[in-house]
Amino acid sequence: MNKSTWLKRAVSLTLTSALTLALASCQSENVNTEPNLNNDEISALSRKKDGQKKWTFMVHLAADNNLYPFGLEDINEMEAGLKNLRGNDVNVVVLFDGTQKGDSAVYEIKADPAGMNKEIISPKVDNPVAAAGSEIDSGNKELAGKFLDWATTTYPADHYAYVVWNHGAGWQREGKGKNGQILKPIKNATSYSSAGELITKEFAWDDNGGHMSTVDLNGILDPVAKKIGRKLDVLDFDACLMAHVEVAYQMRNSVDYLVASEKTEPGAGNPYGDIFSSLGKNPSMSGKEFASAIVKDYGKSYTNGSQGTSSVTLSATSTEKLVSDLVPAINSFAGSMTSSLDKDKVALMENRNKTTNYENGDCKDLGHFAKLVSADARVSADVKDKANGVLTALKSAVVEEFHSGKTSKAVADSTGLVMYMPGKGQAVNSRYAKLDFASEKWDEFLQAFVK
Repeated sequence: MNKSTWLKRAVSLTLTSALTLALASCQSENVNTEPNLNNDEISALSRKKDGQKKWTFMVHLAADNNLYPFGLEDINEMEAGLKNLRGNDVNVVVLFDGTQKGDSAVYEIKADPAGMNKEIISPKVDNPVAAAGSEIDSGNKELAGKFLDWATTTYPADHYAYVVWNHGAGWQREGKGKNGQILKPIKNATSYSSAGELITKEFAWDDNGGHMSTVDLNGILDPVAKKIGRKLDVLDFDACLMAHVEVAYQMRNSVDYLVASEKTEPGAGNPYGDIFSSLGKNPSMSGKEFASAIVKDYGKSYTNGSQGTSSVTLSATSTEKLVSDLVPAINSFAGSMTSSLDKDKVALMENRNKTTNYENGDCKDLGHFAKLVSADARVSADVKDKANGVLTALKSAVVEEFHSGKTSKAVADSTGLVMYMPGKGQAVNSRYAKLDFASEKWDEFLQAFVK
């Protein structure tokens, strides 16, 4: 998150009730005699003894950096957002690490009847990951995996959402904020490889520890998906610049839906109160429905909503549709462009330069690029056809997308996902080869395109 706005607006939370369960007492606590309960509600009640709920919402809140004040506020936001949640069918658990020495802990978030305030009332719970009073490295990938393993065991649920809360810079480079401000400068001499390539921090930056990279997602997520016997429903990056085709592809085997932003996020980040209100209204929602709800609530909160007005983007991407529809379309598009570079390179490069980009200038909005190419009379017919195929597949894979300010040129052509696309004379980042997506045809196209 580009948490550069240091006064986060207070959230006025008016939450509607999630479930109205009128439970009639009877001779046995295991017998339900209330005729108005639907099958989902009866099923939920029958699970109470083993502790399984509808959703477990897990937050990796890495605030050992300049985002620390926002971390505290977001925990309060979560508590306020849960205050009217009836039915007790949602777990919220937060792995927290701030700037204060010994402030690491895991919180089991509880509803705060007082609403939004500065007091954290949620208890710190015993756990093998971050004992209360300890100091962890919240940028450690092994720790992230242990947190997920412990949380899914301790808080079993029908559905799981995992939030990575922190700065973000995509997979390949540091993001730049307004006026070219680097979000996280790397100043020491060891920040450069022998080839002079900048070694960057992708997400979960701990100022007193490490960070995580896109290639780490397999080690973090795959073991948990294997343990629970299915994919996690949602991975939400409450962080900047993470809505990449390449990032979504990396987690394709362990997560159903990626929620992320193409551009930098405002200081307020996710509207957790609104998100929990939506989940509270329908805790039986599917992973797709919840991923879409997060995008919708995020958009509303920045359109004269609880978090003011800002230029934002957010999207929810189905990894299943990414693999079945979008990646094959991208491969066909890349193959066709590579074959026609002798004729089309100038036109393709000009369209690349016109395509919407965000703070990572060498990443371009995939849909906007395909749209420009498909409309360019100079481009070969097969390339135009394959570009239209990408647009069709993109609509299938991106199940929800929001960009604010239809009049804002900066985000007006956003379609939900960016792709790496360096320009003429730029070397392809050597770190690209480490990504799973490098096995597809886009890498071959880039190598020829930048020459």
